[in-house]
Amino acid sequence: MNTGSPLMAPNGFMGLKSGLIYHYLHSSAHGGKVKLVIFVDDKYEIKSHVLNISRSDFESALENGDIVELKNEVYPHWLEGVWGKQIAQLEKKRKNAKSSLTDVIDSRYLAISELVENWREIIASESPNAIINAHADKSEPKQNQTRLRLWFYAYLIFGRSKLALLPRLHRIGKWSRDSLPGSKKLGRKSKEDPNGGFRITSEIKLKILDGYIKVRSPGVTWSFIYGEVMCKEFGCVPIERKNGKTEFINPEGNPFPSFFQFKYWLKKQTESRAIALELLGSKRVRAKSGHVGSFSDNLINVSQKVEFDGYYTSDSPSGVLENSPQDSICVVRAVCGLSGIVLGIGFAEARESMAAYRMCLFCMAIDKVRFCKLFGVEIDESEWPCVGLAESIVFDRGPGSSLNVTDHANWLTGLELTPSGSGQAKAGVESSHPRDKHNVEEPGFTHSGHDFVKMSKREVLRVVMDNKSSNASARMTEEMIYARFQPTPLNIWKFMDDRGRNSAISMPFNEAVRQFLEPRGATIKSHGVYMYGRKYTAPELVSLGAYDHAALYGETEVKAYVLTMCVRHIWIEYKGDLVELSAVIRQADAPGAAEISIFELEEQYRYRLDGVNSLNNSIPAIQQGIRDRFKQATGCDWSTGKRITGKRVKDSDARRDANDQAVFIGKKK
Repeated sequence: MNTGSPLMAPNGFMGLKSGLIYHYLHSSAHGGKVKLVIFVDDKYEIKSHVLNISRSDFESALENGDIVELKNEVYPHWLEGVWGKQIAQLEKKRKNAKSSLTDVIDSRYLAISELVENWREIIASESPNAIINAHADKSEPKQNQTRLRLWFYAYLIFGRSKLALLPRLHRIGKWSRDSLPGSKKLGRKSKEDPNGGFRITSEIKLKILDGYIKVRSPGVTWSFIYGEVMCKEFGCVPIERKNGKTEFINPEGNPFPSFFQFKYWLKKQTESRAIALELLGSKRVRAKSGHVGSFSDNLINVSQKVEFDGYYTSDSPSGVLENSPQDSICVVRAVCGLSGIVLGIGFAEARESMAAYRMCLFCMAIDKVRFCKLFGVEIDESEWPCVGLAESIVFDRGPGSSLNVTDHANWLTGLELTPSGSGQAKAGVESSHPRDKHNVEEPGFTHSGHDFVKMSKREVLRVVMDNKSSNASARMTEEMIYARFQPTPLNIWKFMDDRGRNSAISMPFNEAVRQFLEPRGATIKSHGVYMYGRKYTAPELVSLGAYDHAALYGETEVKAYVLTMCVRHIWIEYKGDLVELSAVIRQADAPGAAEISIFELEEQYRYRLDGVNSLNNSIPAIQQGIRDRFKQATGCDWSTGKRITGKRVKDSDARRDANDQAVFIGKKK
């Protein structure tokens, strides 16, 4: 008899569903049959199922690899998080328990004790479930058949440990109640008005977070914040009742949260420590707290929490026209809290801005091979394999204050804004920034020979370099150490991703373009799409008839989305489709003309308009000067004729003049 071995059927052997984990109980007492037990979550409860296959088929499947034995330790998946813990420790976390966990486990074991004594005969029978069901019906008190089967099989399979009979109390409250019908308030009822209050919906949660971001300020109280948010975000007004009680109401009857609902859901969507730092100050918070440990201690997946921060390049880029030194560019990086890998990068000119953070989010969301191609950089997929957004992000207070969380509600569930001047609040990303060695020479700066786009390319490749070469040994677990791979952020990320421990949220490319890239105006003309004087085109626009429409009905204004630091490609909305366009570069243009930033393109456009305006102002003077030169040469005005109505008549005078003209030019002698 063998019990408890975990198996997986990767190829759908004998009709088994691929990828499920099974446990086998096989006996030689009845025709060499093998019993496979499956535990399945069935919405509200765990159900067990038993399958019979012949031993020969079972062993052949093992030899052929149709069924694979899993070597890792397996425990009941419904007890994940509490398996192996002491009962006494679990009891301490319970409040107002009517019976102890030990009593519950003992009562369940008592219900299956008779079955356990005869387990060999039960497993060897043709229908073990029938025997268990009959025992449940005759038990005193009568037992539920489904639960009794679960207890019996779980006890046998998971090492005959009574812990397998532990109730799933730790899972209470972990499911989402947003999908429940109705609008009745959930949770504990108010003593003053048991039927009052509103249910907190996803829209109210977003208003709570958005309102707090707008009114938060150091030193303010919770009462002040709640009152401001209720009035500004929810449209409430305070009124005084006849009994002397003052409370908020919504004149239109729209729902709004209570004071305790507001605090609860704000802390659920943000980091409590960040809120405390803003309201109490760092010294008071520090006085009440001890060592908080490493930033990655509480993370279990990559892309679970991502920190954003910007740094400035140590060298100054060169201008496009005069090659003069410009302000350093700001580079924003997104760093995984667990692995330390750089998940995204964005750029801004001269100062840190929300546009750079949005570009960084765009980089996170899309395939990195495609992202690098937009800059003209070729990389291999294995060099930067990270794709997807993180549901919890940490932003700097400055740019983060302008992020509209409502626009990103489909993927963003947690936003943490760091306190001002607190680099340790995002130490993971701060420590990943490139640093130059300091010297004791007199102050100065480095004038780079690269322009904005070339410098952006360099920083993109610096990310690939840092991911492959940074020392991340402090982030490695014991399991990773025994795997014996180089302690780089890239290798740690791959190790976790190969095991499915990746919390990244996927987003279609078109949606990422619309959400994160900068919008600009563009014009569709009969011969191309123009943005700031530069021509773009795409084969899709020809097939959609965009140029034909512009030729027949005139120019069409459209919205364009741009990657600010490199506008060799843009995207436009046309008839509901998002079309990617490429810049049309003429043979006469200088090498690398396609690689230009939106700021440089705007500057070129201003120069173009200045030239056109200057020409328009000069045209009358130029033309008048030429007419004066004509008069000096001929003694006649530029125009001396007189207008005669009707058709020109070829009379005898006209014929003689024509003959004289022909003789003059040599046509006649």
